Amino acid sequence: MDAQLPFASLDGALAIVSGSAGGLGSALCEALVAQGCSVAHCDVHEGRLQDVHQRLLRLTSDGIGGIKDRAASVSAHVVDVADEASVARLAREVGETHSTKGRKLLLFN
Repeated sequence: MDAQLPFASLDGALAIVSGSAGGLGSALCEALVAQGCSVAHCDVHEGRLQDVHQRLLRLTSDGIGGIKDRAASVSAHVVDVADEASVARLAREVGETHSTKGRKLLLFN
């Protein structure tokens, strides 16, 4: 993917992307990965979420964005952003899955 996002550098940043099972959300996730960004993506639609997740894992294992063999830098979470408990669970899961200390943190909703 040739998309360039308007940020100085996303290499090593962590982005949380909600609505990732849709067209815009999945394209954003792919662009972020291509820029070297770790991505925790979520959606309420588990089947489509897993399809996107598998595509992102393939991108990371193919070395897109310079993060070859760092499949742990992409995580998928079933979340209903309209439910406070679901969002709190997402925050815990992201904290357990990804290191956040000293990183740029981005949220796309």
